[in-house]
Amino acid sequence: MARIPYPETDALSDQVATRLAQLPPLNILRMLAHAQANFIPFLALGASILTEQELDAKLRELAILRVAHLTGARYEWTPVVSGFGQYGSVEAVSGWALTPRRSNSDLPFTHPFAKRDFD
Repeated sequence: MARIPYPETDALSDQVATRLAQLPPLNILRMLAHAQANFIPFLALGASILTEQELDAKLRELAILRVAHLTGARYEWTPVVSGFGQYGSVEAVSGWALTPRRSNSDLPFTHPFAKRDFD
């Protein structure tokens, strides 16, 4: 349950309301619509991260899964792991994200990042 009420559609600018209606019905996006001046630029940043980075898409998603596991973010884990069928079995991907071998890991930075342990 959100502690802050979601914005009413009629309280949003036409541009934000239209864009929000085009997106998946995720509560985080609904809540972000409160910041109307930042909503569209935020979406552009997210699109850039997903489509214009040099990091391989599979590696990016594995990093997301690993950090989601380490931080207990089930809301992030579930949709990402369900989309991994193209890379192999969900069980294999889940197994890697849960227990990567440090010597063979492509993502050695995920553990200290998730645990905020940068020493």
